[in-house]
Amino acid sequence: ETGAKQSDQPKGRKLQSK
Repeated sequence: ETGAKQSDQPKGRKLQSK
């Protein structure tokens, strides 16, 4: 979750979300 927030990107968020 932290990674997705840090990345703040649609692709990164999707990857982290999964």
